[in-house]
Amino acid sequence: MWFPIYFTVFVATLATLLNLAIALPLAYRFANHKFPFKNFLDALLTQPLVIPPTVLGYYLLVTFGRSGFLGRALESIGVDVVFTWRGAVMAAMVSSFPLVFRPLKESFESIDTALKETSRIECQSAWQRFYYAELPLVRNGLVSATLLGFARCTGDFGTTLMVAGNIPNQTQTLSMKIYDNVQSGDVSEANLLVLLLTGFAITVILVVNRTAKRPVD
Repeated sequence: MWFPIYFTVFVATLATLLNLAIALPLAYRFANHKFPFKNFLDALLTQPLVIPPTVLGYYLLVTFGRSGFLGRALESIGVDVVFTWRGAVMAAMVSSFPLVFRPLKESFESIDTALKETSRIECQSAWQRFYYAELPLVRNGLVSATLLGFARCTGDFGTTLMVAGNIPNQTQTLSMKIYDNVQSGDVSEANLLVLLLTGFAITVILVVNRTAKRPVD
């Protein structure tokens, strides 16, 4: 039972950190700049929230599988994605990305226009405006995005199953372990893991709700 717990925490942590590294600059740009196809790209980045997980997993298989253009390139340097821990991280990243990106974008958009104008005058570069002026003002959104993204990663099933498989002691996450327990009739262990994930999810939502009400200094 312990491997799925350790593996799920590892995958969720790595996927969330990678998503934050991508989503933070993207959210800042979406909130502060106009550029071609902005609305289309916003919709595209939000798609994992609404399309079926199996469809999302299929797209990843087509992209990172041995016949996919990225899959062939990675295989040429000895890096496999499908049916490995990398595939699990990739699936968790893509499925949870909207829950990281959208709270950050909305937080940047909610910053008062006058404060933005002041930061443009006082800060010499866009990097300084981002890091010193606006990032401190979106810390509540950053906390919410991190927690929601991490929680989504821990509960992913369909996308991860398509890309990483359900290999015991290699790519088996908590959600897959619960599925296996139900299929094999091990209800007691399934109940324990279900309570673990449910309790974690409720805790995350409570913390996110409390964070959203906290004023930003």
